[in-house]
Amino acid sequence: MATRTWTAAVNTDFKNVGNWTEGAYAVNGDTIVIQTETAPATNRPDTITDVFHFTVASGVTVTLDSWLNGALIGNVTINHASADVTLVGAMTGNVTVTAGGLTVGGNIAGAGTNTIAAAGEIVLSGDATVTGAVANAGSVQVETFDLICTGLFTNTGTVAGVAGSSIDFNGGVAGGGTWGGAGSGLTLVSTGDFNLTSATWDVGVDSTLTIDNTATVNLGTTDAIANLTLLAKPPAGKTVTLGVNCSVRGFTFEGAPTGILDGNSKTVTLGAGGFTVTQGTFATNKTLTVDLSGSTGTYTQTAGTIATGGVLNVTTGPGVTPNFVAAAYTALTKTGTAKINITMAASANIGWNTTTALIDVLTVNSGVTMTVSGPVVLATLAGAGTATIDINSRALAFWRPGANFWTFDGNLTATSGSIEIYLDADRTNAALIDAKSVPVSLLGNSENNKTLTADGGVSCGALTIHGREVTANVWVGLTISAGANLMCGAVTLGKAAATFCGKLVLNAGTHTLTSLSIAAGNTGTANAITYAGRVNVGGNQTWTGIAVTLAAGAVIKATAAVTIDGTLEGTEARTNNGADLFSDGGVKLLTIDYMPALAKPLRTWCGCLNGGHNADGAVVFHPGAPSALGLMGCGV
Repeated sequence: MATRTWTAAVNTDFKNVGNWTEGAYAVNGDTIVIQTETAPATNRPDTITDVFHFTVASGVTVTLDSWLNGALIGNVTINHASADVTLVGAMTGNVTVTAGGLTVGGNIAGAGTNTIAAAGEIVLSGDATVTGAVANAGSVQVETFDLICTGLFTNTGTVAGVAGSSIDFNGGVAGGGTWGGAGSGLTLVSTGDFNLTSATWDVGVDSTLTIDNTATVNLGTTDAIANLTLLAKPPAGKTVTLGVNCSVRGFTFEGAPTGILDGNSKTVTLGAGGFTVTQGTFATNKTLTVDLSGSTGTYTQTAGTIATGGVLNVTTGPGVTPNFVAAAYTALTKTGTAKINITMAASANIGWNTTTALIDVLTVNSGVTMTVSGPVVLATLAGAGTATIDINSRALAFWRPGANFWTFDGNLTATSGSIEIYLDADRTNAALIDAKSVPVSLLGNSENNKTLTADGGVSCGALTIHGREVTANVWVGLTISAGANLMCGAVTLGKAAATFCGKLVLNAGTHTLTSLSIAAGNTGTANAITYAGRVNVGGNQTWTGIAVTLAAGAVIKATAAVTIDGTLEGTEARTNNGADLFSDGGVKLLTIDYMPALAKPLRTWCGCLNGGHNADGAVVFHPGAPSALGLMGCGV
């Protein structure tokens, strides 16, 4: 193999020996050296019948489309570390280019090894497949074509592009450099690690980076990249891992059902593009935080699974109604101990009507108004300060909550909505369950008897308590701990036209309820109430069908003219130690059957009989009192 130096001293005829320094033209296997262009105006031979290696001087343009009818189909080596090289035409084969700058006007598609290393600008305007490595220290300008790089793409310069172009990094990406530029849009696909150690992003129009294989994503910066959308698209059994925190316009997870997104305890901060899940699995025992707090974007989910131990934390943002797109939650699946936690960081709407993928912790930040635009199913509610929840005409449902499921101490409002608590085990809540005037239903979600112990008390509108609708006389109970208070409207025990029951225990404290009764048509035998503290009554107390216990020191005080109608019956354990009925406005006792313990009287004070009597008088029912007293006056 010889070296032949082209001079074009005579003409552009490739086989004219006068055009070669050595006096012989090149043959297959020779290396062709083309010097810097001088007179005549071109030094490009016009006919080549074989394939050669080229070594070019600075400023040389090799126009391949004038050779072999526009295509070079063999092996090409162009070597010049500082020269600018222009290739016009298509190359198929093993292509190696080392140059200061490279311009390719045709296609590069080779089954062999294609390596491009440039210190200047690389401009590609045809389709290119580079099966070797690309080391860019200058700039890669991606125009209207597709570049496929199957080797490692190492960038320390600039990568830019225009709409309609794309770069596929099958061998991964390393380095850093600059990505984008004024008006630049990039469509990037990586099936290997996209791992930048330090990078500057300047994409001027909407751009995407798709990761579609097992790979780690590190954008090389935590600064916001306003026009970039990340698309995690792992095939079955593959995992896309977030290497560092990132801030982008949008994030879409649309892997195969068993394609995995490993949040790796990282945070994705999002812009207007929001967060979308169409398919895929969030990794086992890993956490991903999605931050929409400064965004008008939405959370949208049409499918997807959070694997056991996995945690998805979502913080909502302002300005979009709703922030959680309708039906986003219906196709979300949680397995084992998987959790989803939502923080409302800006005033917004929410609907989340699923028990299989309920919200584990819903937090409403101070100063934020959360409007319930559809039923919301959750396990724990938190929030403080000036946080407001507008239940609207919807339901806020606590499904099988754990201990201390209510720590929210903000404001609640509702037009006709309600709060529902479904117990499947005995639970204790330390904080005040402060539902303001919103109705609360304490319900069973188990065939066994369950009790909620409210150490901090309960404040609400109407209060309904009953067990699960499966087994007769199964009950759910509410116990207000000593020192705490119940402040509520009408209390209804049991389920209407059924046998499922409710129990209420009011320990030492000051309790206020407007009325008490069992649900219409309830035929259960386990409805019960225990008065052990001071109870302020503003409405009728219908004890019929309710096992009533008046404990030591119990005081029932009427704040209006009310009727207590029913039966006190049973053993000392049910009605013991003495109790008082005390009235500011008159209590009317009707058909009271009272079988007290020996020397443990039931006393009525201050006009408790028939109202209007303000003298300090008392009625004492001694053991053996008649079964129907029908008392209608004071002093009996």
